[in-house]
Amino acid sequence: MNGDDDGGLVDKKDKVDSEVVRAAVAAVEKARNYYQNALVVSQKARHEETAALNALNGATKKFDELLTEFRRTVPQGADWNRPEMVGAGR
Repeated sequence: MNGDDDGGLVDKKDKVDSEVVRAAVAAVEKARNYYQNALVVSQKARHEETAALNALNGATKKFDELLTEFRRTVPQGADWNRPEMVGAGR
């Protein structure tokens, strides 16, 4: 026996170290995939939010146009012709 014989401890240590490294690499890959998936979901949500806001703005604009047209057709003196009465529920 020479002084370099450690009874296989170096091989066991190398095996443990490589297992730890593989586990760490796997954890990083899993976290990276999780992040990328969350990023896609976030981008889709922002797109949907923008689309919903655009739909709301379009509907509001159309409502305003209809209300303006309605007010033009109401006879003078009617409550709907007075700006303070619009939407007042009277």
